[in-house]
Amino acid sequence: MGETDISSFRHTPIFYSNVPGISELQNIRAFVGQKEEQRKYLEGEIKKRYTLEDCESNYGVGYKIHDNQKDKYIFFTPNSRDTLEERYLERDEDKIPIENVLDLFARVAVHVAEADLKYNASKNIKPVAEEFLETLIYKEFMPNTPTLGNASR
Repeated sequence: MGETDISSFRHTPIFYSNVPGISELQNIRAFVGQKEEQRKYLEGEIKKRYTLEDCESNYGVGYKIHDNQKDKYIFFTPNSRDTLEERYLERDEDKIPIENVLDLFARVAVHVAEADLKYNASKNIKPVAEEFLETLIYKEFMPNTPTLGNASR
């Protein structure tokens, strides 16, 4: 076939120059992210925009999160609160939750944003973490169980 044939393209030096080498792949695989104190600091920073309150209803107690920047309330039903508390919140050795839903969402947001550091160690990940936290709080996206349960643990 002609020069535009994809099979001939794969054998050109241009194609192979974009493939990472073994040492680069090992560095990416060995990525451990930020130190714990850096993570906790960033989690605290991105949470400042929100206020968490209990929200009572006929069905039980849910969550009410106030977005101080947009002056909006986001409500989580008692059922969603129960699910988050039973399955995803971090617990101490006595199985008592040591975080709330805002802590959980901030932890997940920072962990997800931290992946950008694999490819650019000097990147400021705070805007990415803030945006992902907002996405979680406004229920525009909810990650799968392994992400909620294991992020930064």
